[in-house]
Formats: sequence, C-alpha cells, structure tokens
Amino acid sequence: MRYTWAFSALLATTLLGANDYNYEMSAMAGYTLPDDGQYLDDYSTYGGQMQYNGFESVFKPELSFSYSKADYKYDSGKTNVVRSALNGVYAFEKGNGVTPFFKVGAGYESMSNSAFENHGGIFADAGIGLKFDLAKNVAFKLEAIKMLKLNNSNVDNNLLLMGGFTFAFGENRQKAIVAVSTPSATGKKSASSTAIDSDKDGVLDQNDQCKNTLSGVKVDKNGCPKAEVATIVDSDKDGVLDQNDQCQNTPSGSKIDKNGCPLPVVTATLDSDNDGVLDQNDQCDKTPSSYKVDENGCPIKATINDHFVFNSDHIDSTATSEIMAFVVFMKENPLYKVTITGHTDSIGTPENNQILSEKRAERVKEALVAQGIEADRIAIIGKGESMPIMSNMLKTGRAENRRIELELYE
Repeated sequence: MRYTWAFSALLATTLLGANDYNYEMSAMAGYTLPDDGQYLDDYSTYGGQMQYNGFESVFKPELSFSYSKADYKYDSGKTNVVRSALNGVYAFEKGNGVTPFFKVGAGYESMSNSAFENHGGIFADAGIGLKFDLAKNVAFKLEAIKMLKLNNSNVDNNLLLMGGFTFAFGENRQKAIVAVSTPSATGKKSASSTAIDSDKDGVLDQNDQCKNTLSGVKVDKNGCPKAEVATIVDSDKDGVLDQNDQCQNTPSGSKIDKNGCPLPVVTATLDSDNDGVLDQNDQCDKTPSSYKVDENGCPIKATINDHFVFNSDHIDSTATSEIMAFVVFMKENPLYKVTITGHTDSIGTPENNQILSEKRAERVKEALVAQGIEADRIAIIGKGESMPIMSNMLKTGRAENRRIELELYE
C-alpha cells in the first residue's frame, strides 16, 4: 500500500506543475544577426510558433516557422531566408507573472540566392527567453536563439532576437489536484498527508527531524546523522590519513597528491620565446612566436595574421600588434633586412589582384617605416593570387590566402 500512496503523491506533484492550457500560439518579429562569413547585412525576421503542453513531459514540443528577406553586401543582391524548426521547450517556475524558459532543437534553413556559397542546410539551435503575463491566457514573449547551420564544410552562425505575443487556449483538464491518503496512527486512512522525502535519506519529511541531511550520510530513525567514531592516524605525517593514504611510507618533506603519493619530479626544459627551440640551443632567444625559425631558433619567414577583408588593404588591430612586435625585433637585430610579400584570394581578375597584393605589402612597409625602421632595409613584392596556401573554393580558405608574409635575410 505504501507504494500506492507514494505514487499518488508523485502524480499530485506533477499535475500541480502542469500548464493551464494545452496549446500556445505565438506571433513573433525580430532581427537576425549573421556572422561576417555570410556577407549578409543584419535583417528583419517574422514568424510564428505553436507549442503543445498536453504531454506529461518536462520538455514541451514546439513547431516554428520564420521568413526573412536579406541583403547581401557589395551589391550582390537579395535572398529569401525561410526556416522551420522543431524544439523542446523547458519552462521554469513562474514568479511574479514572469516565466523563464529555454529551448533546444533542430531545423532546416533554405536560401533563394546562394551567393558567396550560402546554401540551405540543417541547423541546431538553442535559446533562452521570458514570458510576461498580460492576462490569464495572453503573454508577451522575448527570446534569443543561437543557430549553427551546416553549410557544406562550413558552419554558419546566426543570432536571432525575437519578441511577440503568445495566446494560450484549450484548457488542460488534468490540472485537478489529487488528494493523497496515508494511514493514521489508528490504522485508518487520513487525507491530505503527502509522502515526501526531500533529502532522500529514507525518512519521510513528516518524521524527519533533520530535513537537509547530505546524500549518502547514514541516519537514525529521526533522519539525523548517526555519530561515528573515526580513528585519526597519519603514520607518515604527510597530511593524508592512513585510511585514505595509498602510499603510507612517503619520505618526510615530499610533495604529495590527494592520495598521499609523491608527485613526479619534472625536469624543466625552457623555450622562453615559444619558437620550438630550447633555450640552451637557441641563438635568437627573443624571436616572436609566430615566426618560422631554423635549427638555431633564428627567423626564416613570418606571416602577419591580417586576413584582409575582401578587396581591402586595411590593416586590422590584430595585425597592428604583430607589426609592433616585429618592429621591436628589427630594432634589436639591425643586421636583418626583410622582404614583405602580399597575397590575395582568387576572386577578381589576376591583374587587379596583383595590384591589391602590392598595396597590402606597401601598407605594411609604411607601418614599419612609421615606427622607425629604415626604408632601405625593406623590400616589397606582390604575388597576387598565384601562391594560395589553402583552397580558394572555401570561404575559410580564401580568408587564409589574403595574407602578408615577411622573409628575413642578412
């Protein structure tokens, strides 16, 4: 009989937390923020959502649909973006008329214009949000959803910020509270006594005098921890009691781990400038870490990590910091000269790319000269699109190919 009463109590708890309505429909509007690799401007998004609350499940199924018209950058036209998704929605406990929730699921995105290799594909999404009660069955909803879409060998990132109104309908008839019967001291059943053991110590709350006992602790009939006598011995004086010590004869003064065993002794091998050549063999011990070095640790060639924006020779902040590190190296090593080589991806004509690669090399030379490096120590070359290091068929490959290389010589 006690199992019947415990099951009834669990059922009552579940039904008390159920949604008041079986269905929720939401009309939503907002904004999509795509990543830079899609070459799309931020764009407005409109859609609808349908959620079903009739299942006795912590995650409620939600179907969603959205439509957008987005503009490509560089006057490359427009594209329709249509998404559909199936999500599971988990709602937290409501407080002061506000219900926090999160959702996770997957869907499919289609695009009418596949410029810049933007194709439709499946996506995974996850989001968080809040619902603010306006009336018994009307709420205002805000949510932010992160989407990761598989686009050939790339992963596109989108952030969707939405707001709208939710309308609930179809009253849930399983809301009724279930009364739970437990036996009284006389053996007769008494209503409204719930069989709950909050701290899972085997003693029901109505009999538990210590209701917050930690999990795994042995308790007495009142639910309070049993007093246990422990022998406190640390034979080798290493700070770990014998009952936990796996190495009980550790020499005094040894550094030990949590099991009382000596830590391994590590012989230090230093590479101060992180160029892959140990200090004892390094003849150029202040080489910036991004430089390719020979067996003596001296620079051969370096790459400035400025993956230029398409059709631009502008130096970004990341590359500026690397140029400043190179300036310090050149000032400390006045016998070195440098050849700066500019590269592009394959978009555009070979003639224009040749000119653009020379401009990129010239911008870096100007930056070095502005910091006090003599112009006669610097030569520039443009290689255009002729020396790719990755495939120009992919966006990530084209970004790697838009680069500057520095080759040192004496």
